[in-house]
This record gives sequence, structure tokens and C-alpha cells, in this order.
Amino acid sequence: MPRNHNVKTEQVNIFSLTARVQRIYYFMAIADNWRKLIPEQILNAPDVPGVYELSDILQDVLYIGHTSTLNQTIQQIADRKDPDFAMATFFRFAAVKEHEQEYQKLLEEYKQKNGGLPPINKKKEQG
Repeated sequence: MPRNHNVKTEQVNIFSLTARVQRIYYFMAIADNWRKLIPEQILNAPDVPGVYELSDILQDVLYIGHTSTLNQTIQQIADRKDPDFAMATFFRFAAVKEHEQEYQKLLEEYKQKNGGLPPINKKKEQG
């Protein structure tokens, strides 16, 4: 069962009958615990394809990414060479072979729940 969800109540008119309908929107976040973005925790990430999320200190998602080498990519982010990731404090990941497809699904689900991309994804998309 997904952890994050929003419940919206809407008026629906069906054959002149008005009914209240509850729709539940789920953000299928990666089902992994948040890990501190430090070398000891990064060692737990395998060097295989996958998707990952980065969060700030409050564990609000800042970035959703995908890679063919989880361990190397997360280590590069932790090295803080890209100033966009300066606020990243935690990470979580899922090893998946079809990482590009899973990445697109995660982004779409995040957009549906939050009305847009995570902050760093949005910044990188804009240029």
C-alpha cells in the first residue's frame, strides 16, 4: 500500500443525480527507507541500474533520477560538485533494470500529486 496519498472529494452529476465521489491519488514513491547522504550509507547502494530520490532535511523530495550505476551516481552527488544538490540530505533507491521507464512513472506520479516536478528536476529541465 503506498504511503503518500491525497483524498479529494468532487461533485459528480450522473443522469441528473448528484453524488459525492472520493478519488484517491497516490504517489508511488520508492519503497525504501531514507538514508543519510554520507559515504557509509552510499556503500549500501549497489552498482546496478535503478532509480533514486533525493530529499532535504525534512525528507521532502528534491529530485528524482535514474542511472545505470546507482552507487557511482549517488557518490558523485554526495561529492557536491553540482551546486543544485547542495540541499540534498537523504536518498533512497530502487534497483530496476528498466530504470528509464520507472523514472518516467515516478516523475508522472509526482507531478499528479504535487502539480509539477520536484524542484531540482524543474530547474534542470528549464535549462
